[in-house]
Amino acid sequence: MDEPLRVRVPEWNKFAPSPSFKAYAESLQEQARAVFLKDKFHAEFVFLMPEDGDGALIQVKASDHNDRDRFAEWLRQVIKARDVFGVVHICEAWFYMRRGEKDHLLKQILLNEIAPSELRAEDKREALSVMAQARDGYARTWISEILRKGKGVSLDAATGFDSFSGRFGNLFAD
Repeated sequence: MDEPLRVRVPEWNKFAPSPSFKAYAESLQEQARAVFLKDKFHAEFVFLMPEDGDGALIQVKASDHNDRDRFAEWLRQVIKARDVFGVVHICEAWFYMRRGEKDHLLKQILLNEIAPSELRAEDKREALSVMAQARDGYARTWISEILRKGKGVSLDAATGFDSFSGRFGNLFAD
């Protein structure tokens, strides 16, 4: 029988939500990798954290994947209605690896002319994505490429980015 996954959630200080949220997001990123490596997949989740740290977890249903723009807009409305301080979104996603300084395809992706999911199979990679954003302007995304070889599945090291765009970018904008 598999060992249970041990989860350590950092202490939350309601008087210091910014550093608490950053520690929380980092912890969820590490836990998401552990869950993926154990289960060989990761369900989509959204964690909503108010300033007091009494958060909520939303598991995204498969039917919500049909219209990602509508889901992102719904999430923005929930953030406003619940006065959320920070959001962590965990999912499997497609991403694109930059090919060089003058990569025209990358420019098209960054300008939202092409979505990574619309790329040819040889141009896109499967990844575990953990995106964290807070009302104070904090934004961090971790991308771990999913490596499949035969029946084996593993993750490449997580690469972190301090900003991101797209439908889930800037969830706290008015």
